[in-house]
Amino acid sequence: MNNITERKVLLIGSLPFDNEEDAMARSLDILGEHLFSLPDGEIGEKTDEFPSGKRSCFVMTAILECAADSQNWTIVQEMDPHEDNGFMKDFKGRYVLKPNHPPSEMHKHMNFGYHEYFKQNYPIFKRLRDERGLGHVRFQVCIPSAWNLVPLMMTPVKALRYMSSFTRRLAEEANEIINIGGNDVIIQLDIPTELALAYYLPYFATGFAVNRVLQLVKRLDSNASIGLHMCMGDLHNEMVSHHPKTLKKMANFSNRLVEAWPDTHKLEYIHFPLAEAADPPKLDPEFYSALSEITLPQETRFVAGFIHEKLTEDQLKALLRTIEDTRGETVDIASSCGLGRRTTDVGQYLLDMTFRIAVS
Repeated sequence: MNNITERKVLLIGSLPFDNEEDAMARSLDILGEHLFSLPDGEIGEKTDEFPSGKRSCFVMTAILECAADSQNWTIVQEMDPHEDNGFMKDFKGRYVLKPNHPPSEMHKHMNFGYHEYFKQNYPIFKRLRDERGLGHVRFQVCIPSAWNLVPLMMTPVKALRYMSSFTRRLAEEANEIINIGGNDVIIQLDIPTELALAYYLPYFATGFAVNRVLQLVKRLDSNASIGLHMCMGDLHNEMVSHHPKTLKKMANFSNRLVEAWPDTHKLEYIHFPLAEAADPPKLDPEFYSALSEITLPQETRFVAGFIHEKLTEDQLKALLRTIEDTRGETVDIASSCGLGRRTTDVGQYLLDMTFRIAVS
């Protein structure tokens, strides 16, 4: 059991609003005192190709930028035309790329831009926070592990060879952010592929998924504050992999991660997804029984990702009671993933609903 007594709210990352300032201002105005951290909304430039913003479908924009960089990448397979919202249609008709440099050098020729977006939006965050007197809210930067980028860009053999290059580059950008923001920043690691591995692998092989997460964690500066977003993974707000019948494997994965977590790095929270993209959370209390098996350090927040537009306010309140009764403690609340693939109206509705559930 943790030592958290006051329920807080976590926003996972992307938000379906006009721009980052709009996303942060709305979130602070509605949820301010209930937030412990805040992402910038991950929107980016809006274009005809990416009407929701380039950052809202980050993996796609990263692939396109690499494909356009003929000096450092070779296109092995062209991509099928992508959807009107900027996302790829599916994972079959994707680009397949080949790096033009060896694994030991490739990190020097990549730029995912996380540190650049941070430098652009962190000052805006601080101004908005200070204007509202919410000094307790920290800035949250969401970064995927390499395992959630590389397999979508390369053949399996190439992906395994170059995984460490991507991990190194992601860590470099994260460490630049940490160097600037220090304790005012939480680095959230998004780990859908690792969670999928934990579900697909037998229990005795869970360590393989755990080690994939720790490859990035151990490259981060030791003064980093880290959160984990266990993501189910979706495309067009539809599940693309597992539909768990039980939460036991997620509980086991979490416990194995905590057991292996390095003492040098602070684990601020773990977010547990309890809905599946467009599919709402289950209402059967028995489904959540495995949550009682999850053990966290006292200073680590348990974030239940169950807020969903397809459940009523009364259903969400009842589900919160079920989760807290199962855990025997107060838990923080969130949606199951970022809201960037919802409409603006649904995003606004969910911010308002999250507030009502937080104070219930």
